[in-house]
Amino acid sequence: MDQNSPKIWILIVVIVAVIALAWFMFGRPERAIAPSETSDASLNSLEPVSQSDEVVTLEKELAGTDLSNLTPELDTIGSEFSQ
Repeated sequence: MDQNSPKIWILIVVIVAVIALAWFMFGRPERAIAPSETSDASLNSLEPVSQSDEVVTLEKELAGTDLSNLTPELDTIGSEFSQ
C-alpha cells in the first residue's frame, strides 16, 4: 500500500490539472465586449479620405484634420489610467 500511495497522489494531481486546464480552455463563457453606441456616432462623423498615397494628397488631408477635441479626450484617458 505504501508503494502505491505516491502514484495515486500523482495520478490525482494530474487528473485535477487536466480538468482545470479543460475548464480554463473550453468551459469559461466568452467575455465579449459590446460595441458602444458612441463608436457608431464617431464612425459616422468621419470624413471620407482619398485612396491616394501621394505625399501632397496626404499632407492636404492631414492639414484638414480637426484635432481640436483631441486634448480633452487624452486628458480624460490619462485621468482614468491614474485612478
